[in-house]
Amino acid sequence: KPLEAFLEPYFVTLTIPNVPEQDLKEAIKTMLKTIVLVVRSRRRTTELNGIRKLECTYNAESNTYHPHFHFIVDGKANAEWIVSQWLQRNPSAEHWCQDYRKANNNSLMELSPDPFDRR
Repeated sequence: KPLEAFLEPYFVTLTIPNVPEQDLKEAIKTMLKTIVLVVRSRRRTTELNGIRKLECTYNAESNTYHPHFHFIVDGKANAEWIVSQWLQRNPSAEHWCQDYRKANNNSLMELSPDPFDRR
């Protein structure tokens, strides 16, 4: 419901390079700290509204994990800014792996709870 109030919803994906299992916990911890800093720095000048989901996929071929964020934020300028700040704070992140695009119904499904999540 809160997303219905967005004037210009954008779907944002932020990634880091894949990591081996032994580095996954620290990588996620660092990602969370980094995105908190990004959001806090934006809120000093502009209201930033959105929702965030952390997701992690597994690559069986390379035996590595791919933690990444999905967001829906209000405004293209906010989406662009989040991506630029993420890249500044994550020099190992590939520019081409970050993405923002106008949100649609598929974007909302990306942020829905995972039915297989057993937490």
